[in-house]
Amino acid sequence: MKIMYVIDAGPVNGGAPISTSILANQFAGDDNEVIMVMPKNKDTEILDKRIKRIELARFSDYFPLDVFHPIKALLLAKDLKAVIEKEKPDVIHANMPRGARAIGLLKLLGMISDKIKLVYTDREHISQFSPLVRMLYIFFIARRYDAIICITEKSMEYWRKKARKAKISVVPNTAGKYYETYEPDMHSIVRKKLMIPDKKLTLMFAGRMIEAKNWPLAKEIVSKLSKEDVHIIIAISYFNQEQECKTKDFLESIRRLGVSYTFKENIPQEEMNELYYAADIFVLTSNRESFGRTAIEAMSRKCAVLGRNVGGLPEVIQKEANIFDCDADKFVNRILEYKKNTEELEKDKDWFYERFANNYTAEIYKRKHEDVYRF
Repeated sequence: MKIMYVIDAGPVNGGAPISTSILANQFAGDDNEVIMVMPKNKDTEILDKRIKRIELARFSDYFPLDVFHPIKALLLAKDLKAVIEKEKPDVIHANMPRGARAIGLLKLLGMISDKIKLVYTDREHISQFSPLVRMLYIFFIARRYDAIICITEKSMEYWRKKARKAKISVVPNTAGKYYETYEPDMHSIVRKKLMIPDKKLTLMFAGRMIEAKNWPLAKEIVSKLSKEDVHIIIAISYFNQEQECKTKDFLESIRRLGVSYTFKENIPQEEMNELYYAADIFVLTSNRESFGRTAIEAMSRKCAVLGRNVGGLPEVIQKEANIFDCDADKFVNRILEYKKNTEELEKDKDWFYERFANNYTAEIYKRKHEDVYRF
């Protein structure tokens, strides 16, 4: 089977590209021919060497947003048409909306053969968007694609109403190859490496330096815990100078609080995997989170997970006591409950690990996609 994946950004620039790269790596080989189409970027090291990388040189870092750049969006459709005609894939799996809508336009115009199956993964919970944006999804994706993959049940409810002809499936994200096995000794090994005392309660925050991740809330939580005997791990990724400056400002604000902390920036997944081992509690403060892939990464390393009541995150966490609105006090109170009741913390760490093992492994992820591709 020849599968062509399409992403709107570089392979490590956000949760959607990373999840797509994980999927493409799983299908590389096994008598499959895998292609990854993306804008010009420098972030290809995550991809398996057997994957054919096609970078559309006209676009740097991101594909254009059709609402604001219709001419560029037409050029994107033109470039994708050329790739499709040359590669002749059996399946085109678009994992982000800009490329997906351009492919939908080609399908509408009769420029993609009915023999090529079109699959789209919705990672955004489009029901929360404006009517105009929802209309674009419905017209160019819901009415053109053969299958829609949703990463949560909440998302599937919307698509079932709008994509009546397409096959609708729920396939939650996975964490990737580094998170498939758990090594108990790594907790102490990594803590020793980072000079974190074995018994000290350790919290972790991780994500991109973008507004949606709500780093001010993370800072407020840390500030309210500054008198407590806790250690803070912070891992931030950034992709431009503005984000780098904001990261430095955020780190300086944490330093001024006088807390015990470890900071990492732009680290690869292999190192992120180790970092999670050192944490007891992972905290997601995002204002928007279609799924929360970092949550399942943390679960796989036996972290208890706290998060916001946004997007698909409550469905992923599945523990009401650990889901909050934008309220630092509620996060802090739950953290202090865990600090006081270590037996409950250890029990929940095991519970979250079992949740990962039963729902989010790479094997489950690949098998569910195979079922979709066979339609």
